[in-house]
Amino acid sequence: MKTITINAQKAHRNFKISSDWQEYRFEATPAEDDPAALFMFNLKSTGTLYIDDLSVVASETKRAPLVYEPLPLRLEQGNELLLVVDAQKTLRPTTLLAGGVSMLSLGRWLGYPYDAKDGSYTMTSKMEDEFRQLNLPLTRFYAIVEEEPFDDPRVAIDKIAFFLERVGIPQDTVMIAMEPWHARSKFSPEQYADVVRHSRSKGYSFQYWEIGNEVYVPAVYLGGGGIFEQPEEYVQHIKEVAEAIRAVQPQAKIGISVHRDITTWGTEVLAAAAGSYDFVCPHLYSFGKIDNERIEETILGDNTRSLTGAIKLQAFIDSVNPGKNVYIYDSEWGLHYMPEKGAGQEYRNGNIVGTLFRAVRMLYYAREGVVHGASGWKAFTDFDDPGFGVMFHKIPERRSMLYWLHYYFNNFTGPQVLEIEGTSPYYTPVKHTTGDPRIPAVPLAPAMLTASEDGRKLFIMAVNASWRESVPASLKLKNFKIKSAAGICLSHRDLEAHPLLEKKEDFVSTLPIGKTSANDLSWTMPPGAIVFITIE
Repeated sequence: MKTITINAQKAHRNFKISSDWQEYRFEATPAEDDPAALFMFNLKSTGTLYIDDLSVVASETKRAPLVYEPLPLRLEQGNELLLVVDAQKTLRPTTLLAGGVSMLSLGRWLGYPYDAKDGSYTMTSKMEDEFRQLNLPLTRFYAIVEEEPFDDPRVAIDKIAFFLERVGIPQDTVMIAMEPWHARSKFSPEQYADVVRHSRSKGYSFQYWEIGNEVYVPAVYLGGGGIFEQPEEYVQHIKEVAEAIRAVQPQAKIGISVHRDITTWGTEVLAAAAGSYDFVCPHLYSFGKIDNERIEETILGDNTRSLTGAIKLQAFIDSVNPGKNVYIYDSEWGLHYMPEKGAGQEYRNGNIVGTLFRAVRMLYYAREGVVHGASGWKAFTDFDDPGFGVMFHKIPERRSMLYWLHYYFNNFTGPQVLEIEGTSPYYTPVKHTTGDPRIPAVPLAPAMLTASEDGRKLFIMAVNASWRESVPASLKLKNFKIKSAAGICLSHRDLEAHPLLEKKEDFVSTLPIGKTSANDLSWTMPPGAIVFITIE
């Protein structure tokens, strides 16, 4: 028995073939911007494949064109960052759940927060403090018994609950994916129901249950080997598991793993499983090659393309789930350039390049509600694998660049986004596009202004994505009397630096702020900088 993979317009299908003639049928939805079909046949073993006939038949069913608004930029093109803000005009609630960080595991590979062999708790007080200071709004665990010291998923749930209490992360926002990574096996609906029943019996408030982790990888990239050879098999699994969980926990949120643009494992799964899921985890990494001579291409070009892709994906989710609030709650994301040495070992994924990249993404996520929530990859890592590292478990006294980004984002962002007008220098991507012809260029210095619950504090977050030019900035504020203003600047001038800092001062510095009038402020954003300003 041999396997053949057919790739037609990003519609991956794996078929078992034999020496007997057989007919194979499948459907594929062409991309709106490229309706042509290119068929490629990939035989997964030696031999000759004979094809007698190939027919392409257009379906009578047509889906309505996808309608969406482009990413709101808020700022017009100008020579400086100018923010004109009325403190009494709110835009929307801030998406504070954008500041999450996902857990790598419960213990496998690194041995934290639990020993990989005996399951004992290994977190020191320093490491717990490190977590608590981040003020994380959410995290995510997956493959909770695979290669873990806990064979029983109910025990794993107890261990998760214990850890979360120690580090101050709420249970009711946490995503839990019980099944092994890349869908190498699966849990039965009864196993899911048993775990959820146990969670409720212990009084836990877990509600986000993610069915599978990147289940499309074996079929799309590895030529098979996963438990789901066809997307229809995964759809059936979603339906059965969702029914089993909701029978035990009616208010549960069911999440699914989809590819963000592969037709058969993305939009077709979303359409076929509609009604059975509540949130979607497309893992919105960006894979663009990093060019040290023009890092703005990655930070703004490739990043904006991913943001536009998320907006389009949400529009599709809405179209197949009419009348239901289904949203993107992304359980993994980050800059994911993968050179020969591997993404985790690529310093720039986690140093100033990756930090600027994430800052822009988190700013738009929080300001515009592009996603309901997002949990960046990943919490723990080792010194020699720092590309996604937020915390380095063997060196708890030192911090990474990504750590300080999440720290200031989560602690210095208010719950209400204020309306902003004004200007920013613009950047027009050369190698990438922004993903939407309506926005050929984007602000070089995107910004967000939020307010505390009582309106007595205002918070500015802004990013200068230019690597070589400073950006002058000013704030003109209405209906707010400024008593004080303090700023922090995150910046590092070495594009090849290790993400783990020798000391905080190598990355975090005080931002000088001038007060030009009673309600006007001014400052200068250095090249490649992220600034946080608190106004009282």
